[in-house]
Amino acid sequence: MMAEMPRKSMDSESEKSFMSEKDFWGSEVDYLEEHVDDPTFVQEMLRIDTERLWRDIHFSAQWGAIEDSMGMARLAASGEDGKARDWFVSEARSIGCDIEIDQMGNIFAILPGLRSDIAPIAMGSHLDTQPSGKSRDILSAKNR
Repeated sequence: MMAEMPRKSMDSESEKSFMSEKDFWGSEVDYLEEHVDDPTFVQEMLRIDTERLWRDIHFSAQWGAIEDSMGMARLAASGEDGKARDWFVSEARSIGCDIEIDQMGNIFAILPGLRSDIAPIAMGSHLDTQPSGKSRDILSAKNR
């Protein structure tokens, strides 16, 4: 059985702002570094929050929704696509990602890892849809 990861809490955001990230997260970082080579631990840490994923898919479906249907039209470079992209950047930053956007408009949300001596993990998707696509167009493309 895997040991419970230690948790920290602060009384206020201002209190946290006076501490370095290492000071605040120190015991968590030490714990992660001690267990990062344990495949069971890594699998547990990479568990997807399916409820949050489902909620985010439905929330983001507001941009480009076709009235009175299950369809969507959020075409690349449209205003609706821009709203979804802005939301994605905001969400990614809220969990600590650095954001880079290339000349083609691809968004790279980079969450720094604990170790720089191992290869990074990369994954991707898209926020736009096919004309008159579905809100889960993104997921179905992954399963083909």
